[in-house]
Amino acid sequence: MTRHIYLTFKSMESHFFPTAAQQEKNKPKPFKPFQNLRIILDGAHFFTETPTNFEQQGNTYSLYKHHNTFVVVVGISCQGAVTFVSPAFEGNMSDKRAVLESGLLERLDEGDAVMTDRGFDIAGELLDIGVRLYKPPSLGDRNKLTGEEEILTKAIAAARIYVEHIIADIKDNRLLQGVIPLKLLPVISDLIYIAGYLCNFKLSRIHAYKKTKKNKFKKK
Repeated sequence: MTRHIYLTFKSMESHFFPTAAQQEKNKPKPFKPFQNLRIILDGAHFFTETPTNFEQQGNTYSLYKHHNTFVVVVGISCQGAVTFVSPAFEGNMSDKRAVLESGLLERLDEGDAVMTDRGFDIAGELLDIGVRLYKPPSLGDRNKLTGEEEILTKAIAAARIYVEHIIADIKDNRLLQGVIPLKLLPVISDLIYIAGYLCNFKLSRIHAYKKTKKNKFKKK
């Protein structure tokens, strides 16, 4: 049944991946400053049991999480819908490599824009295919950001919070909570993929937030 549901969602994948132009209509306020934005990305780590194989122990150990994990790249649209879920990679893999091996770049069009956090060092690869990258500026050797950079950082944070909400929703799935048993390794990619696209069948946090604000305004 898990495989059947996965293949069903997989067959509809192209319909879950709207173009940047299609997302311009009724574009939520947090995303309006970013032109041609196609997808907002973030990495999600899922804890797993420690493998007995030493090589697999090292490959799945995440220095960021201080635990054995699997990492998945999740992408959403400007409307807060899940539009991309990568296969599950061993937790030691960098965000950049996970994106490059996920097949996402092959689905983007010239002129698109992608939003990520600082950890996704994929500007060069995106530039090669004519895609722009929106990500928070880094300090480098400086003591502080410029005024414009601070404004950009806040604007990106206000937009990226929704992909973080989606990842939290995916992790709420009962099969993905806590430490995932190694016996689920053969189907872990399918389970995370299904949990991700099931998020599209409920009210997105963007629209829920707008509805809450509207109701508060009416009460006043």
